[in-house]
Amino acid sequence: MSAGHSDSAGAPPRWHASAAPAGPPPFAQTAGVFPAMTPLQPGVVLNNTHRIDQMLGRGGMGEVYRGTNVHTGDQVAIKVIRPELVDDANMRDLFLREAMALRKIRHPAVVSYEGASADSAGRLYLVMDFVAGPSLAQLVARQPLSPAQVRALRRRVAEGLQAAHDQNVVHRDLSPDNIILRDGDLSQATIIDFGIARRTDIGKTSVIGQSFAGKIEYAAPEQFGMFTGKADARSDVYTLGLVLVACSLGRPLDMGTSAMAAIEARMKVPDLSQVSPELRPSLARMLEPDPARRPQSMRDVLALDALDAAAGGRHRRRGPGLAVLVGGLALAVMVGAAFVFADPVAMVRSLFASDTRAGEGQAWRAAMQADTETAYRAFLERYPDGQHAAEARQRLAAAERVAAGRQEEDELWRRAQAATTVAPVRDYLQRYPSGRYAEAARRKLADLQKPDAGPPAAMTWSSVPCASIPLWVPAGFTCQVSGDHTLPGSAGRYRSYMADTAAGGWQTQIWMSQALGEQGVVVTAPADRALPQLNATTRAGTDWSTVLTYGGAEFMTFRNGTASCVAFRKPGTRRGQDYVEMFAAMQCAPPGQPLYPNDIRTTIDGVRLK
Repeated sequence: MSAGHSDSAGAPPRWHASAAPAGPPPFAQTAGVFPAMTPLQPGVVLNNTHRIDQMLGRGGMGEVYRGTNVHTGDQVAIKVIRPELVDDANMRDLFLREAMALRKIRHPAVVSYEGASADSAGRLYLVMDFVAGPSLAQLVARQPLSPAQVRALRRRVAEGLQAAHDQNVVHRDLSPDNIILRDGDLSQATIIDFGIARRTDIGKTSVIGQSFAGKIEYAAPEQFGMFTGKADARSDVYTLGLVLVACSLGRPLDMGTSAMAAIEARMKVPDLSQVSPELRPSLARMLEPDPARRPQSMRDVLALDALDAAAGGRHRRRGPGLAVLVGGLALAVMVGAAFVFADPVAMVRSLFASDTRAGEGQAWRAAMQADTETAYRAFLERYPDGQHAAEARQRLAAAERVAAGRQEEDELWRRAQAATTVAPVRDYLQRYPSGRYAEAARRKLADLQKPDAGPPAAMTWSSVPCASIPLWVPAGFTCQVSGDHTLPGSAGRYRSYMADTAAGGWQTQIWMSQALGEQGVVVTAPADRALPQLNATTRAGTDWSTVLTYGGAEFMTFRNGTASCVAFRKPGTRRGQDYVEMFAAMQCAPPGQPLYPNDIRTTIDGVRLK
């Protein structure tokens, strides 16, 4: 059935008359299952500039393609946000942060960044230099690096990371997979994937916040909340140390596969006995659990070669020491023979009790330093009856109470963030006037209370035949045209068109602003605030969803009493950097009747010029 026609005589005029599907639930209840986009196919050209040639791989956040600039012929790498994440505001923020992180970093050891953009469907993508070659992980899997190669790699990567740190960017996710060897040359190692990079010059963490971010086998202790819990340049020092150990051994160290195991592994310098002796002193410095005891910058890391050189021959002088140790043990056995025979259990306890107490003390100090639920649980799992177990349980209970309070605050803030009305924001501020998100909540409240940037209230309207307006309108609508007017926050003059109907219980309104002359439309309000201002119905709406995208439009579902509704805006023809048309629309089903995905798709696709 074609859009814009009714099923039979007397049926309400609709943009798409659809029967309720047998399988999927209504769209208003399942916004997350609405398919927005699919992976890009070879041959697709993004914004008339970059052609997709081949998918190279998928990560947790994006898909990476090899592409070609159709104007210059240059090969590029194109990182596109994954289709299923395109409507996730957090992931979009994290994705764009990578663009911000790479923008100012210029160093041969860091992938160069060309720009960030979005295609006509709202799909975000980054364009970077294409680095042709294997990853460091692939090289090391074939053969471990020699000590000289490890030092050369350390110098190259440390210089690149220092360039990032100079721009207040911490990588936080360094691993052998994120280092590409251009043309297979170790001396041309290039750092890629700043997807969870963090700015240190502003009070802003990654979208993941202060929780774990990075690969668990290469993350620094503070990325698990230990010590300061703040990831800075010294975190990259620790991670680089683990990368270099993996290169020396041909495999990563066992640093735990769960949070508790990972924290325990990071309570002391890891066992480097299998690493080449001439690398151990410098790597041990880089892998100090306490950030204050590590090299404080990558410039300090570059100076570690001297430490390795000083240790170069010491491992060859260990034979006599071993003989002395064996002799001493033999003497101890002779002296203690009678005691061992009389009470072997007591002897074992006497030999190892002090070591056990020392280990517990070190673990307790680390747990106190971290001061997190995870750290106290890890301590109690290892020392359930230890000297500090009672205090650990008390501190764990207190940490759990704090965490519960934070979860409640986080939940209230999530509601406030998604709100398009002031009530949820005020609820958060009344409960947490000095909370972690209080300043952001006050800014949002002020923003919500600003004058709306939607259709000007003072416009004059005249009824006209729908055939006389440039807007595509289904049969059964009535149409109006405004006089020339200005839009808030924009220059030039505009003319608006409106079509609406309320037949058969379906309530629909379409509005379009069209620029006159050379001016483009300037939209001053974000979609999550502008959409609810379309008309009285949307202003009274409740249960608003987050902004999603489909077909180049931004839309939000909401409820009006018992009716399921959708409101959206969609840009039209573009001139330069501005739009000369901007569409907005609202549609509500009869009370109690849901909207389905095909209603939404056809509604959005139908809003266009004739």
